[in-house]
Amino acid sequence: MASFFFFYSLLCFVFLSQSFSSSSVHHLCSPSEASDLFQFKKAFGISDDYFSQCRTSFSKTTSWNESRDCCTWDGVTCDLLTGRVIGLDLSCSQLYRIIHPNSSLFQLHHLQRLNLANNFLNYSSIPNDIGQIPNSVGNLIQIRELDLHGNHFAGHIPSTISNLKQLTFLDLSSNSLGGEIPNVFSNLQELVVLDLSDNSLNGTIPSWVFSLPSLNILNLHHNQFTRVADELKTNPTLERLDLSHNQLSGPFLQSLENLFNLIFLGLSSNNMDAGVNITFPSLAYLSLSSWELKAFLHLRNSKTLKYLDLSNNKIDGPIPNWFNGMRWDSLLLLKLSYNSLTGHIEQLHYHSLDYLDLKFNLLQGRLPSSIYKLKNLTLLDLSHNHFNESVPHCLGSMTWVKVLNLRRNNFASSLPPLCTQSALLYTIALNGNRFEGPIPMSLLKCNRLEIFNVGNNAINDTFPAWLGTLEWLLVLILKSNKFHGPISTRPKFCFPKLRIFDLSHNEFNGSLPAEVFKT
Repeated sequence: MASFFFFYSLLCFVFLSQSFSSSSVHHLCSPSEASDLFQFKKAFGISDDYFSQCRTSFSKTTSWNESRDCCTWDGVTCDLLTGRVIGLDLSCSQLYRIIHPNSSLFQLHHLQRLNLANNFLNYSSIPNDIGQIPNSVGNLIQIRELDLHGNHFAGHIPSTISNLKQLTFLDLSSNSLGGEIPNVFSNLQELVVLDLSDNSLNGTIPSWVFSLPSLNILNLHHNQFTRVADELKTNPTLERLDLSHNQLSGPFLQSLENLFNLIFLGLSSNNMDAGVNITFPSLAYLSLSSWELKAFLHLRNSKTLKYLDLSNNKIDGPIPNWFNGMRWDSLLLLKLSYNSLTGHIEQLHYHSLDYLDLKFNLLQGRLPSSIYKLKNLTLLDLSHNHFNESVPHCLGSMTWVKVLNLRRNNFASSLPPLCTQSALLYTIALNGNRFEGPIPMSLLKCNRLEIFNVGNNAINDTFPAWLGTLEWLLVLILKSNKFHGPISTRPKFCFPKLRIFDLSHNEFNGSLPAEVFKT
């Protein structure tokens, strides 16, 4: 019985060994597709000179070895049942040279996802041989996701893209594509994301682009478009539209009114007519900076805003009462900088505000108490205005503020005690005011402080050597004040990271201790 069990066990061992041996040489990937991939690899050089846009980059194809199953190669994905190559991700793979129309890449007819983003596929040693997106891309009729952004492709968008009827995602951004948008996308009824931004496309943005029935995100920013087609049809699926940084002009916003489900609308850096209404009830993001606006837009119906940027326009006069009275409970960012706003700031009702930027205006008067009640505020920039009177001590109790910029105003009285409730401040810019008195000792709690600028005030104090305990302090500017006495330090007050140090135009005496400059 024992001998029979031993013999049976031996047979099982031999059978399993043969099975594993035979499976070890069996490749899931088909030989023809492995060959196509390897031929594609050999067509490119490898260089790490062009890939600053990648956080990390490495040559995935360097590890490809014909003796191994291509389904195990870096960047390659296979169907587990058929072994067909269905995904190829060679983004940030340091590839350079152009893709030829007869490239073996276009023999991978089962490919569903192709990502060649952030390589340099416009390089050729032949003069005037520019890298274009080959027409052969239309052979990949099973493709669903195609990402070719950041490759310096030139020329036009190939018409054969219209063959890719299963596409849901297409990113051709950050190239050098030119001409008008060709009528190749109207066949792409499944397309959800279309990104053509950062190119040199021009002319009129056609109406059918907005009418793609599945389109959710349309990015056309940083091109040279001059018009948007009139009478756009209703599209309930489009939620994100970015047309910023073009050359659009005229009252075209009325053309967009049928896109009533927009959540994100970017129109910055164009040349628009003012006095239009924004009537998108679900809008969360609205960017109209550098838009030649001369008055506030009517935003009463946009009660869901989270991000509002009206900076760098020509808006003058006081902030309207209706604007101050809006209760944008979800508003996180408000930028009204670089305008000509006048008058006082009334009480604000944006209780979730995280970022408030009003710099470079003509605002004046006392700051409203509601600013100090913005419990989530991380950046407060009121610089280059005419605010005056004192800054209440409650400014120092704002819990989350990281950047405080009040420079170039007319604030007076003593400096407010800062970092009394939080140690998150890393930038304090109070220069160019009329502050007086000493530096508040509460700054010792600002243990993340990197920049402290109180130049051009009337501060009367001795040298604040104790600031040398702030181990992250890089910039210390005390110039043009009434500091006096010797500049003394002690070993523990050594300013370990200080890089910019300005004490000019004060009343210090004695010598400057060398240890201040030790790093």
